[in-house]
Parts: sequence; C-alpha cells; structure tokens
Amino acid sequence: MLRFVGTEERRSEGLRADSLSLRLRLRVNPIRGRTHRRRVASQLVSERWSPSDEVRIELERSRRFGRQFALVRLSTRRRIEDPWTYVRMLADELNSLLRRVDRIWIDGPSVYMLLPECDRTMVEAMLLRIREPLARVLGEDASPDASLAVFPEDGLTKGALFSALSAERRTSTPDTKRRSLPTT
Repeated sequence: MLRFVGTEERRSEGLRADSLSLRLRLRVNPIRGRTHRRRVASQLVSERWSPSDEVRIELERSRRFGRQFALVRLSTRRRIEDPWTYVRMLADELNSLLRRVDRIWIDGPSVYMLLPECDRTMVEAMLLRIREPLARVLGEDASPDASLAVFPEDGLTKGALFSALSAERRTSTPDTKRRSLPTT
C-alpha cells in the first residue's frame, strides 16, 4: 500500500490510486507513444552498451565458446592540427570498411576496434586490406599506428588485454616491435 507522507497527509487515501495510475502512465506512454491506438513498428527499449561492456561481453562469449577475438588500437604517429576531426574521420571510415559485428569506439586520441572471432593473422590481413582506403581518406602521411592484442594469447582478462595494447606501444621502437599499417 502506498502512503503519501508530506505536508498534506490527510489526502493520502485519495492520492493512492491516482498517483499509481499516473506513474504507470508516465512510464508506459513513452514506450507506447502518444496514443494507445498508434502502433510503433520498432523501437529500441534496452540500453546501449558502453565500450567496456562490449569487451566484457565478448570476453565472456569467447571464454564460453573457446573462440578468439582481437582488440586493435589505432593512433597517429605525428602531431595533427585538429585531432578530433582526424579521429572522427578515421572511425567513420573504419565503420564503413569493417564487418557489422565489429565494434569501433573513440577514446581520446585513439580509435579502438573489437573484432570478434579473429586471430592475429586475420587482423593483420584486415589491416592490409583497409590500408589503401584509409590512405585515400586520411592521406598517405597520416596513416595510423596499430597496436593489437588477441584473446587468449595476449591476455585472459579485459585489463590484461588493454595492458598488452599499452605495453606494446610503450616498448615499441622504430626497428623492432612497432606495428603500423603494413605496407605493400
């Protein structure tokens, strides 16, 4: 039983049914639309997942089914006047080049890709395939560096995979471990 507690406690009995139906209508009507007669073809009701949730869900799925997935971080080697525009263009172009199941997000000056059911060889082949279209959009001199981590080879947890991406970047030198988009 709902009870109104406030300055007008004497009206609590009359407000019970009205306030409950009002609350229910306020919660249901945005889903239904303005009127009950109009039908909505489709509408997203569930919440969208954050990039962290996407990685966690893919990690759980890959553990359950014994599959691999890759995380790729793309970042620029040189200083750019407008980094936000560059990163946005990079993310938009990647979105048009990758599969529908792949996830792309921007975090600061980097673009991250989550590639389900991909191993290191598949990711390197994908980076070769997208090199030319990215160069057309971004310019040849603005090609990004790519760091990658593959589950379970490079880490078994989300933190370990992101650490592998960062460690590869920190310890990279121009001659040894630095991974840029492959040249042809």
